[in-house]
Amino acid sequence: MKILALDASAKSCAAALYEEKLLGEMYLDLGLTHSEKLLPMIDALLEVTDTEKASLSALAVTAGPGSFTGLRIGMATAQGLCRALSIPIAPVPTLLALKEGGSGFPGVVCPMMDARRGEVYTALYRGEEALLPGGPRPLTELLSAAEILSSPVFFLGDGAAVHREAIASALGDRAVFAAAERNLLRASWVAVAAVKQGRFVPEAQASIDYMRVSQAERLRHGT
Repeated sequence: MKILALDASAKSCAAALYEEKLLGEMYLDLGLTHSEKLLPMIDALLEVTDTEKASLSALAVTAGPGSFTGLRIGMATAQGLCRALSIPIAPVPTLLALKEGGSGFPGVVCPMMDARRGEVYTALYRGEEALLPGGPRPLTELLSAAEILSSPVFFLGDGAAVHREAIASALGDRAVFAAAERNLLRASWVAVAAVKQGRFVPEAQASIDYMRVSQAERLRHGT
């Protein structure tokens, strides 16, 4: 299965081509310019890998949480391509994809995305088992769950970078942090997560899970 995987869930955006192994990958960390950069990036990736769009078997895309605008751009791009090519799509939870950046770590992996307002989007995984399901929660709640674990915990994602000091203070030597460049979600991780998840659906059935309402909605309702 030849998969084109996309991520536009945060400040970076990425595309990867995967067929049993990584064939090619591109990513940019230029801020939220995904509406301008994502389609040219896809075209460039397919060109340098000598890949025809008609040879693609499926697309995979991060489906939340993340930037509301970025997620919509990524999903709309993926759905448009799937519709044109009559191929299925794999909507991949962003935290599940980010977790792949800690693949092989002999302990617990904690993908973290900064959700602001003192919260993070996060989960705890041991291998493929979710010890703490993905969702928005206060940092203190995550640290309480991590403190009772006996194994080291590998933290990655922009949330880990933002809250590094508090995490290290709570867990001490049991907290292991990803190198800065691994805090950016790679599209190859999205592809691997899609294959493991094994859920490919018609493009019309794919949807975004924002995990909480937008700031505009909160202000409108006074919360």
